[in-house]
Amino acid sequence: MPVETEIKFRVDDLPGLSSRLVLAGFTLQTPRSFEANVLYDTPTRQMRARTEILRIRNYAGRCILTHKRLPDQGPGEDAHKHRIETETEVSDGNNLALIFHSMGLDPAFRYEKWRTEWSDGAGHCVVDETPIGNFAEL
Repeated sequence: MPVETEIKFRVDDLPGLSSRLVLAGFTLQTPRSFEANVLYDTPTRQMRARTEILRIRNYAGRCILTHKRLPDQGPGEDAHKHRIETETEVSDGNNLALIFHSMGLDPAFRYEKWRTEWSDGAGHCVVDETPIGNFAEL
């Protein structure tokens, strides 16, 4: 299973970062789009206790189901964040939420932000505008 490795950093100058990404050979993949996320868990937060998330994300006209967990071996946290991440696009997030509910999983946390995606073909950069600040993730 592939391990996602990422680093996040605060961005104080969004236009400046965009300019630097273009100079580095990145192109805009997804223009600034609203994103709504809901994390699901059991009432006793069993998934959180295992450092796992189960998320339905609505973003740029798509609905994505994501499961993240720590790797079985190797680093979990060091200077970077390492996770096993499994994603699939789903056609109906509302019906999926009903299925989760019937399985004992309910919304545990909701968050929203604006996201812009960039790529240079080998690397990927997302820029998130959140209520607590702007962040980029490589």
